[in-house]
Amino acid sequence: FSFCIFSRVMKEKGIEIAIDAIELINTEAGREKCKLDIYGRIDDGYNEEFAQVMKNASNAIQYKGMVPYDKSVDAIKDYYALLFPTFWDGEGFPGTIVDAFSAGLPVIASDWNCKKEIIDNTINGVLYPNEEIKSLKDAIEWLIYHSSEMSKMKKNCIISANKYQPDQYVKKIIEQVETSCEKPNV
Repeated sequence: FSFCIFSRVMKEKGIEIAIDAIELINTEAGREKCKLDIYGRIDDGYNEEFAQVMKNASNAIQYKGMVPYDKSVDAIKDYYALLFPTFWDGEGFPGTIVDAFSAGLPVIASDWNCKKEIIDNTINGVLYPNEEIKSLKDAIEWLIYHSSEMSKMKKNCIISANKYQPDQYVKKIIEQVETSCEKPNV
C-alpha cells in the first residue's frame, strides 16, 4: 500500500507521526506492507532534523522533493491515500486535500482545525482521532482493511473536489449578490 504526504515538510505537519505509523505497520507485519513518499518543500528550520529522520528511516520512506503546483494531481493520483496528520497552528484551508480529492485519492487526516468540514469520515477519507480511530496508524489500517470500499470512496473524492472548484465559488457569490439585490431596503 503506497501512501503519500503532499505539503510543506515540517514537524508540525505530522511528518514524523506519519513515518512512525508506516514503520510500525511494517514492523508488525514483518515485511514492507506500506510505503510512504513525502513531497514538498522542507521548512528552513527543519532541514537538519528531517535529514536525521530520513537517515534513520527504512527504505519504505522516501523524500521525493517538490512538485510544480500544476502537476500535483498527476504526482499523487496512483497512491492508495494521502496522509495529512497536521497539528500546525497556522493550518487554514489545505489545498492539498482538494488536490487529493481531484486525484480521486482519499485523505487520512488529523481532526484538526475544521477538517470535518472538508473530510466526511469514511466517505471521502478518514479522520482521527474520533470515536473509533485514535491514531494515524489505526486510520491507515482501517483504510487498508476496508479496501473493498475504496472504489466508492474514490468516486466520493471526485464529487467532493467539485465543491471546491473556482466556478462553484463564483456561482455562490453571484447567487448571494442576486439574493441581496432582490431584498427591498427597509
